[in-house]
Amino acid sequence: MNRRFSQRDFTEEEHRGAVSNLVAYRAGEISEFHALKGFEAVRLASAVRFAERFEDPRFLACDERLTKATQGAPLTLYGREADVEHEA
Repeated sequence: MNRRFSQRDFTEEEHRGAVSNLVAYRAGEISEFHALKGFEAVRLASAVRFAERFEDPRFLACDERLTKATQGAPLTLYGREADVEHEA
């Protein structure tokens, strides 16, 4: 999204409006609690919001902090379902 903004694909106002107030608020909480960078927190907060509206979403995280931050979220982390099967 930042790349598209820098390429002037949309205005600054459209860029700011791309994240809802609820997602922005949650991202702030997530960022503080898990010490995530802003975009990572927005990404996770967006995924959590998505999970509230749809069944069984999957989340892909390659960063260790982001992976740990998903542990309390209503999301299935790609690869985590395989770990659960091996424990059974």
